[in-house]
Amino acid sequence: MGKEDEIIRKDIERGAERLLEKEGKKTASPAKEPRSYMLMRSIIALIIVLVIIIIIVMLSVSFQPSTDNVVSKEVTIYADAPVKVSIEKYTNMTDRKYSETVSLVGYLKEEVVQTDAKTRRTTAYIVDDYGNKIKLFLGYYGLPQYDNLFVDNSTTTDTYNVSGTFRYANIEYRLDVVNITQQDRKIQEIATTSIQNTTENSTGMVLNLTYGLKKILG
Repeated sequence: MGKEDEIIRKDIERGAERLLEKEGKKTASPAKEPRSYMLMRSIIALIIVLVIIIIIVMLSVSFQPSTDNVVSKEVTIYADAPVKVSIEKYTNMTDRKYSETVSLVGYLKEEVVQTDAKTRRTTAYIVDDYGNKIKLFLGYYGLPQYDNLFVDNSTTTDTYNVSGTFRYANIEYRLDVVNITQQDRKIQEIATTSIQNTTENSTGMVLNLTYGLKKILG
Protein backbone atom coordinates (compact mmCIF):
# COMPACT_ATOMS: atom_id res chain seq x y z
CA MET A 1 0.00 0.00 0.00
CA GLY A 2 2.90 2.41 0.61
CA LYS A 3 4.09 2.34 -2.99
CA GLU A 4 0.62 2.82 -4.33
CA ASP A 5 0.15 5.85 -2.09
CA GLU A 6 3.44 7.30 -3.35
CA ILE A 7 2.40 6.86 -6.97
CA ILE A 8 -1.00 8.48 -6.31
CA ARG A 9 0.66 11.46 -4.56
CA LYS A 10 3.03 12.02 -7.48
CA ASP A 11 0.12 11.85 -9.96
CA ILE A 12 -1.75 14.45 -7.94
CA GLU A 13 1.31 16.77 -7.87
CA ARG A 14 1.82 16.47 -11.64
CA GLY A 15 -1.85 17.20 -12.21
CA ALA A 16 -1.63 20.28 -9.98
CA GLU A 17 1.42 21.56 -11.88
CA ARG A 18 -0.34 21.20 -15.22
CA LEU A 19 -3.35 23.03 -13.83
CA LEU A 20 -1.15 25.89 -12.56
CA GLU A 21 0.58 26.18 -15.97
CA LYS A 22 -2.77 26.47 -17.72
CA GLU A 23 -4.00 29.11 -15.26
CA GLY A 24 -0.71 31.06 -15.63
CA LYS A 25 -1.11 31.30 -19.41
CA LYS A 26 -4.66 32.62 -18.99
CA THR A 27 -3.63 35.37 -16.53
CA ALA A 28 -0.45 36.48 -18.43
CA SER A 29 -0.08 40.31 -18.98
CA PRO A 30 -1.36 41.71 -22.28
CA ALA A 31 1.14 42.62 -25.01
CA LYS A 32 2.80 46.06 -24.76
CA GLU A 33 1.78 48.85 -27.15
CA PRO A 34 4.18 49.50 -30.11
CA ARG A 35 6.79 52.29 -29.47
CA SER A 36 5.71 54.23 -32.59
CA TYR A 37 2.17 54.48 -31.21
CA MET A 38 3.47 55.82 -27.85
CA LEU A 39 5.66 58.39 -29.63
CA MET A 40 2.71 59.56 -31.72
CA ARG A 41 0.59 60.07 -28.60
CA SER A 42 3.42 62.10 -26.98
CA ILE A 43 3.73 64.35 -30.03
CA ILE A 44 -0.02 64.96 -30.15
CA ALA A 45 -0.04 65.83 -26.44
CA LEU A 46 2.87 68.29 -26.92
CA ILE A 47 1.11 69.98 -29.84
CA ILE A 48 -2.03 70.40 -27.77
CA VAL A 49 -0.03 72.01 -24.92
CA LEU A 50 1.71 74.43 -27.33
CA VAL A 51 -1.59 75.46 -28.90
CA ILE A 52 -3.05 76.17 -25.46
CA ILE A 53 -0.02 78.29 -24.52
CA ILE A 54 -0.25 80.31 -27.78
CA ILE A 55 -3.95 80.96 -27.24
CA ILE A 56 -3.32 82.13 -23.66
CA VAL A 57 -0.57 84.54 -24.79
CA MET A 58 -2.70 85.94 -27.63
CA LEU A 59 -5.60 86.57 -25.28
CA SER A 60 -3.27 88.13 -22.69
CA VAL A 61 -1.76 90.82 -24.94
CA SER A 62 -3.38 94.25 -24.79
CA PHE A 63 -2.26 97.59 -26.22
CA GLN A 64 -2.27 100.89 -24.40
CA PRO A 65 -3.25 104.11 -26.22
CA SER A 66 -0.37 105.99 -27.88
CA THR A 67 1.21 108.74 -25.79
CA ASP A 68 3.53 111.65 -26.57
CA ASN A 69 6.66 111.69 -24.44
CA VAL A 70 8.92 114.74 -24.25
CA VAL A 71 12.58 113.70 -24.26
CA SER A 72 15.29 116.22 -23.32
CA LYS A 73 18.73 115.82 -24.87
CA GLU A 74 21.92 117.82 -24.39
CA VAL A 75 23.22 118.95 -27.78
CA THR A 76 26.62 120.52 -28.47
CA ILE A 77 26.78 122.88 -31.46
CA TYR A 78 30.08 123.96 -32.97
CA ALA A 79 30.33 127.25 -34.85
CA ASP A 80 33.09 129.48 -36.18
CA ALA A 81 33.34 132.91 -34.60
CA PRO A 82 35.85 135.73 -35.04
CA VAL A 83 38.33 136.34 -32.25
CA LYS A 84 37.80 139.63 -30.48
CA VAL A 85 40.57 142.20 -30.90
CA SER A 86 42.08 144.05 -27.96
CA ILE A 87 44.56 146.92 -27.56
CA GLU A 88 44.15 147.07 -23.78
CA LYS A 89 47.86 146.47 -23.20
CA TYR A 90 48.63 149.91 -24.60
CA THR A 91 45.61 151.83 -23.33
CA ASN A 92 46.66 150.98 -19.76
CA MET A 93 50.20 152.27 -20.28
CA THR A 94 51.53 154.54 -17.50
CA ASP A 95 55.21 154.87 -18.45
CA ARG A 96 55.52 158.18 -20.24
CA LYS A 97 59.00 157.30 -21.48
CA TYR A 98 57.70 154.19 -23.20
CA SER A 99 58.24 154.09 -26.96
CA GLU A 100 57.92 151.05 -29.17
CA THR A 101 57.34 150.12 -32.80
CA VAL A 102 54.09 148.16 -32.83
CA SER A 103 51.46 146.68 -35.11
CA LEU A 104 47.96 146.89 -33.66
CA VAL A 105 44.82 145.27 -35.05
CA GLY A 106 41.51 147.01 -34.56
CA TYR A 107 38.80 149.15 -36.12
CA LEU A 108 39.38 152.62 -37.58
CA LYS A 109 37.31 155.38 -36.07
CA GLU A 110 36.89 159.01 -37.01
CA GLU A 111 35.52 161.63 -34.62
CA VAL A 112 34.61 165.19 -35.55
CA VAL A 113 36.12 167.54 -32.95
CA GLN A 114 35.42 170.88 -34.59
CA THR A 115 33.23 171.98 -37.45
CA ASP A 116 31.91 175.30 -38.68
CA ALA A 117 31.15 176.95 -41.94
CA LYS A 118 34.80 177.20 -42.87
CA THR A 119 36.68 174.41 -41.09
CA ARG A 120 36.14 170.77 -40.15
CA ARG A 121 38.58 168.97 -37.89
CA THR A 122 38.54 165.26 -37.16
CA THR A 123 40.57 162.91 -35.00
CA ALA A 124 41.43 159.34 -36.02
CA TYR A 125 41.58 156.40 -33.61
CA ILE A 126 42.12 152.68 -33.56
CA VAL A 127 39.55 150.95 -31.32
CA ASP A 128 38.98 147.39 -30.15
CA ASP A 129 35.98 145.22 -29.26
CA TYR A 130 36.07 146.38 -25.64
CA GLY A 131 35.75 150.13 -26.22
CA ASN A 132 39.45 150.93 -25.82
CA LYS A 133 40.93 153.44 -28.26
CA ILE A 134 44.29 154.96 -29.15
CA LYS A 135 44.72 158.21 -31.06
CA LEU A 136 46.33 157.92 -34.48
CA PHE A 137 48.78 160.61 -35.58
CA LEU A 138 48.74 160.73 -39.38
CA GLY A 139 51.34 163.48 -39.68
CA TYR A 140 50.92 167.22 -39.68
CA TYR A 141 49.65 167.16 -43.21
CA GLY A 142 47.79 163.87 -42.95
CA LEU A 143 48.17 160.73 -45.01
CA PRO A 144 45.77 161.20 -47.94
CA GLN A 145 46.24 157.61 -49.15
CA TYR A 146 44.33 156.39 -46.07
CA ASP A 147 41.50 158.91 -46.12
CA ASN A 148 39.16 156.52 -47.92
CA LEU A 149 39.60 153.88 -45.17
CA PHE A 150 37.82 155.97 -42.54
CA VAL A 151 34.05 156.26 -42.26
CA ASP A 152 32.80 159.81 -41.76
CA ASN A 153 32.27 160.35 -38.03
CA SER A 154 31.87 156.59 -37.44
CA THR A 155 33.72 153.27 -36.97
CA THR A 156 34.61 150.75 -39.65
CA THR A 157 33.16 147.25 -39.61
CA ASP A 158 36.37 145.77 -40.99
CA THR A 159 39.55 145.43 -38.97
CA TYR A 160 42.91 146.89 -39.93
CA ASN A 161 46.54 146.43 -39.01
CA VAL A 162 48.02 149.78 -38.05
CA SER A 163 51.80 149.90 -37.66
CA GLY A 164 53.97 152.70 -36.36
CA THR A 165 55.53 154.03 -33.17
CA PHE A 166 53.51 153.98 -29.99
CA ARG A 167 54.68 156.74 -27.59
CA TYR A 168 53.66 159.43 -25.18
CA ALA A 169 53.46 162.89 -26.74
CA ASN A 170 51.59 166.10 -26.05
CA ILE A 171 50.11 164.87 -22.74
CA GLU A 172 48.69 161.73 -24.29
CA TYR A 173 49.63 158.36 -25.75
CA ARG A 174 49.35 158.04 -29.48
CA LEU A 175 50.40 155.91 -32.41
CA ASP A 176 52.46 157.67 -35.06
CA VAL A 177 51.20 155.87 -38.15
CA VAL A 178 53.55 154.46 -40.77
CA ASN A 179 51.25 152.01 -42.55
CA ILE A 180 47.62 150.85 -42.52
CA THR A 181 46.44 147.62 -44.18
CA GLN A 182 43.21 145.71 -43.94
CA GLN A 183 43.46 142.50 -41.87
CA ASP A 184 40.73 139.98 -41.17
CA ARG A 185 40.22 138.79 -37.64
CA LYS A 186 41.27 135.29 -36.67
CA ILE A 187 38.53 132.66 -36.59
CA GLN A 188 38.03 130.24 -33.71
CA GLU A 189 35.66 127.32 -33.18
CA ILE A 190 33.25 127.85 -30.32
CA ALA A 191 31.23 125.04 -28.74
CA THR A 192 27.86 125.86 -27.22
CA THR A 193 25.72 123.38 -25.31
CA SER A 194 21.94 123.59 -25.23
CA ILE A 195 19.00 121.42 -24.19
CA GLN A 196 16.70 120.33 -27.00
CA ASN A 197 13.28 118.83 -26.33
CA THR A 198 11.85 116.30 -28.78
CA THR A 199 8.47 114.59 -28.75
CA GLU A 200 8.39 110.82 -29.20
CA ASN A 201 5.16 108.89 -29.83
CA SER A 202 4.93 105.47 -28.18
CA THR A 203 2.33 102.68 -27.98
CA GLY A 204 2.51 100.39 -24.97
CA MET A 205 1.99 96.61 -25.07
CA VAL A 206 0.97 94.78 -21.86
CA LEU A 207 1.09 91.01 -21.30
CA ASN A 208 -1.49 89.93 -18.70
CA LEU A 209 -1.46 86.10 -18.38
CA THR A 210 -4.11 86.14 -15.65
CA TYR A 211 -6.52 87.89 -18.04
CA GLY A 212 -5.78 85.28 -20.73
CA LEU A 213 -6.47 82.35 -18.39
CA LYS A 214 -9.75 83.92 -17.28
CA LYS A 215 -10.83 84.28 -20.93
CA ILE A 216 -10.16 80.56 -21.54
CA LEU A 217 -11.70 79.27 -18.33
CA GLY A 218 -14.67 81.61 -18.61
